[in-house]
Amino acid sequence: MLRKQADAVPELPVGARLMVPVMAATGGSGRTTVARLLGAGLALSGSTVVLDLAPRLSSPWPALLAGQNVGGLAALPPDRPLTRSAVQQACVVQRTRAVEPDADGAAWHLLSDGQEWHTRPLDLPENPAAWYQLAAIGGWQSVVADTVHLLAHDLLAARCAGQTGRTRGWYDLPFAVPVLCAAATAQGMRSLQQAVMVLHAEGLPLQRTVVALVATGDGRPPVAVRAGAAMLSSRTAAVVQ
Repeated sequence: MLRKQADAVPELPVGARLMVPVMAATGGSGRTTVARLLGAGLALSGSTVVLDLAPRLSSPWPALLAGQNVGGLAALPPDRPLTRSAVQQACVVQRTRAVEPDADGAAWHLLSDGQEWHTRPLDLPENPAAWYQLAAIGGWQSVVADTVHLLAHDLLAARCAGQTGRTRGWYDLPFAVPVLCAAATAQGMRSLQQAVMVLHAEGLPLQRTVVALVATGDGRPPVAVRAGAAMLSSRTAAVVQ
């Protein structure tokens, strides 16, 4: 429900770049839903792009490119120099619904693989720094990354292999505010608490980690979810339901 008088939406400085990786410990945690909401919301504060990191046939995003005259990720060859206009033209434009009835909604970009289903899959980079560099070329102020890796497993596997891992790679990016998603169910909360425990064990900054609990139905969240959210609110930057 909107307030009678909407609060002023803060604007990001022209040279700012906010990186928001959306992650989860398990599938079915609402990552894409949260990424879409973040893209729409951040667009009100500055230029915004949502990066789809999933393979084409496992992602819901490419459907938004259907019928659009855009090349998507396939139009950005990794072995050639890129320009800002080329990167932005590869995106499909989405629009945020305006808060005020007489105002125009803010536009935001989506960069995904919109090729036909039968075409050769793209070799998408796993290194978060590569996506950060791509977003920097595009010149967006806010960058939302809809990731695909499983956070807790990635951290454990990286530790055992003596590698950095994708989760730590996202945390290490400049001005990164990671968002950790979980279904607002008892099982979702257990997976979330385990993921937070792993993040703490790896020394990653929980104080700038935002938790997003995604409802799976109507009604009040289960007791386990409410209790877990109260506990996590003191360990993380925020818990949003």
